[in-house]
Amino acid sequence: FYVHVPYGSYDVITPTKSQVPDVEITKERWICSDVKIKCIGKIRTWDKGEPGIKFKYGNKTAELYEWDYEWIEKYDKDSISESSNISLSSFGRIEVTDKSINDHKSEAKYLKHFRTDKDYKGYIYLDKDSVVCALNVNVKTGLIQAIEISKNYQGIGLSYQILDVCCKELKATHLTVRKYNKIAIHVYEKYGFEIYKEDENSYYMKLKNVSIDMREATTKEQKSIFKHMEEISNPTGLNFYNSFDEGYIFNDKDIYYNKDKFDSGEINLCFITGLSGSGKSTMGRGMKDAEHYELDDVVANKLHFTMNQMKEYGDLIYSFFNGPGKKYWYTKEDVENGTAKLYTGNYEKDIINDFIDYSISYAKSHKGKYVLDGIWLYMYVSPEKLKDYAVCIKGTSALISNIRAAKRDAKSEEKRKIDYAKHFIRRVTNPTSFIDEKDVQKYRDYFSKLMKKDVKESMSGTIGAALPLTPSPVPYESNKDNYYIIQ
Repeated sequence: FYVHVPYGSYDVITPTKSQVPDVEITKERWICSDVKIKCIGKIRTWDKGEPGIKFKYGNKTAELYEWDYEWIEKYDKDSISESSNISLSSFGRIEVTDKSINDHKSEAKYLKHFRTDKDYKGYIYLDKDSVVCALNVNVKTGLIQAIEISKNYQGIGLSYQILDVCCKELKATHLTVRKYNKIAIHVYEKYGFEIYKEDENSYYMKLKNVSIDMREATTKEQKSIFKHMEEISNPTGLNFYNSFDEGYIFNDKDIYYNKDKFDSGEINLCFITGLSGSGKSTMGRGMKDAEHYELDDVVANKLHFTMNQMKEYGDLIYSFFNGPGKKYWYTKEDVENGTAKLYTGNYEKDIINDFIDYSISYAKSHKGKYVLDGIWLYMYVSPEKLKDYAVCIKGTSALISNIRAAKRDAKSEEKRKIDYAKHFIRRVTNPTSFIDEKDVQKYRDYFSKLMKKDVKESMSGTIGAALPLTPSPVPYESNKDNYYIIQ
């Protein structure tokens, strides 16, 4: 458990016995107003195993059990580590200027990157003399230049309040975020941002219902990206801005099983699979009003996230690792140090199947919409298990998938093309690429048969029904009555 204490001055009262019948045992005190709290550490608890203390609770007798505890970790008492609903307005605020940056940059080094010229505006929030957070917006273009939260003030609910200041007060509409920063991406998507473009390292996000014209790119980086996208998607020289559409990303051979039911809300769980680099995650993030989970994060879990970050990621994955998935929660360091109680089964296969089973049960008892994507589905999960839900299978070829994945995997900026070539050669010469293709094909065959069965049943006794057979049907032959044979 995390242990919190209030800080600041408050009126404290002792509740009456009518309010709390066991108050003389618990010796509890109440603060009946908004309160600031700070985390002072973590404890481990266990039942003492002693009989409970009996007391009257109305007409019934209740027992109060005492637990023992020990400290696992104690935090600096002057810092704020964990708390809830602290208002951003409770801190002091000053404008971002050359002077304010110079005054506080020794404590908050990130301020060195803030801009102060005429098109930029921002604020630094202070807890007495300590920098809580800061934001910087290009008010001319609506671009969020920077959002930073100091380490001691992370995890206390400030992110959405900072975005409120950026978007509502300073009229920001778009931002850029590194692809590896999954927690930030999750926060932005929950707030109302969506991805409208991406490059090798970053996503470009905008508020929903805000139009971003690529011809009005404001940074060198954006202009470079859009120029590159124009070259690779439009070699014929056609008007890129008018001709670019989702067909460039989503191939018409993708399989969409029950997706119409997912879109309508009849089904609230969708699975996406395909080869590495086929565009699964891009598709998942594009599904509106749905919580998106990458199965890579389920397998890697503690290597990528703390438990608090899992909580911000989403309740589905957080509750899994606090419940049936707890046995899988350990890092490489835990293994090397001998501190982990290792799972003895097939780790990847078992954690994926347990998470899928948990997700199915979770979705049945919750009203939200959930999207899970990853290669792990076709590797370890029987397609029969998913037949009652929405399933999307990316049809991107192994060659294109490997090109995309190799480009994504290349790390070096200076030697990007060399690294890209190395990753590509390594991928296409790897025999598992062909094994993966066969496994994906099993999924395609299974759900294609189900879709054909559904079409046959829906056409039974019906003449002239219009069916959405492909995203872009090609008229092969037509007669005077305007009936088409679709090729």
